[in-house]
Amino acid sequence: MHDLLRDSPSDSPSKFLVTSGPADQVDVDEAARQGQFDLLRSVAYNRKWFISHSYCRSGHSQDFSQPCLHFLWYIYYQCSRYISYESTEQDRLVLDILRTRGQGPLVRPAPSCGIDIARTPDGAVWNDLPFLATDMTDFWVNNCAAMSANQRLNVASFLAKLASTRVVKDKLCQIALILFSETFESLRRLGSSNEPSEEEPRRTMNTLTIAALLPSACAWIKRPA
Repeated sequence: MHDLLRDSPSDSPSKFLVTSGPADQVDVDEAARQGQFDLLRSVAYNRKWFISHSYCRSGHSQDFSQPCLHFLWYIYYQCSRYISYESTEQDRLVLDILRTRGQGPLVRPAPSCGIDIARTPDGAVWNDLPFLATDMTDFWVNNCAAMSANQRLNVASFLAKLASTRVVKDKLCQIALILFSETFESLRRLGSSNEPSEEEPRRTMNTLTIAALLPSACAWIKRPA
């Protein structure tokens, strides 16, 4: 069996990783920088277990675990920044998200009869992968300029791969439209591929050159959704 098709990272969900893994964005950032991707994938898996357990077993409303949904997508976003677009490890991230959607709607027995489906303002869990598209769009818009050239290309490639699966229909394609507008329609310097391309938190979108954005745009063009 190809390594990409191996089981999701943790056969038995661990309560320890739910409560004591990278519990905030700073810890996730640091773990991603250190290349601890197996740990982060395990944390993501356990977050999904926590969301399902909270709704199905503990009787909580879906609002209770909604912050975990946002945190879940943040984990995948941070992993995509530091995993090379050429690596099969990035394909595993996409496959993890596809598997998540494949679980179908999260349901529990209704108090009277029938079933209750876990719903959010952005759709049903897990069937609609709520907040995935909106969160990924926000991550790109808010962090694109500060990323290094490699990070920008890694994230763009990940998002293009994910969009090509139509896992949330065409919602992720709005990121491509934003990128194309910034690259091909906005007034900016041509630039050069030889310019410094390190991560810079203070960098703004207006200072990026066409050369800095073009590889990311090409990642979307080469992988149509």
